[in-house]
Amino acid sequence: MKLLKTIIFILIIIVFAGYWSLESAQELFALSAEARLRNPLGAETIEEFIHLLINFIWRVSIIVAPALIIIGAFYFLFSFGNPERIKAGQKIILYTIIGFVIIMISWGIIDLLRITLGREGT
Repeated sequence: MKLLKTIIFILIIIVFAGYWSLESAQELFALSAEARLRNPLGAETIEEFIHLLINFIWRVSIIVAPALIIIGAFYFLFSFGNPERIKAGQKIILYTIIGFVIIMISWGIIDLLRITLGREGT
């Protein structure tokens, strides 16, 4: 289980490192002649912030879900007949699929609400 937590932590670090590049960091901390700070969130309203947050969660889940399925498969394949390891692998795969389906359904519900309320789709 410690290996699983370490791999998830490394994946999260990779996602964050790729999400914010050096250029965006330079833009974030760049000051104009009037010494005004730029908005680090990139959103002017709460609706835009929630939209950015949902997109970020979606991107992370697309990366993490297959990784967890592969980890669960390794637990299952390398259990060497140990029933506890087989069940652990099955649970990892099952809960990953359930979590990803929940994220997909919530993404669809939010997109449906945006279209119904007259906002643009995602």
